[in-house]
Parts: sequence; structure tokens; C-alpha cells
Amino acid sequence: MENFALPEGTGLFDLAFACRVGALDGRHRELYPSAVEHIRRALKPNSCLYLDTGDPMTQIRLA
Repeated sequence: MENFALPEGTGLFDLAFACRVGALDGRHRELYPSAVEHIRRALKPNSCLYLDTGDPMTQIRLA
């Protein structure tokens, strides 16, 4: 996840959802900033990242 990049020519997404991603759920905290930045680059402006942290899910705004 910390190296994630969309293939060239792929359109940006409206939202992202992550389930059991160690860089985002606290298991690999040192990778969190890089992973979030790579996800942000794959999303349209003002999109959200949702983490499956139970009920309710955690929403991370990536403005």
C-alpha cells in the first residue's frame, strides 16, 4: 500500500475503502503517511478514504 500507484492513464476515483491494511490500521504506523499520500494521489479532490475499523467505519478526508 505504501507504494501504491495507479497505472498511467487510469482515471481518479471518488473514494477508497481499506480493510485490514497494516499501514492504515495501526499495525505498521511508520508506513501510514506514505500510504495515505499514495491513496490521495489516486483520488479526486475532496474524496474520502474509509477504513474498516468496525461500526462505524473511520472516514479520513484527503483534501
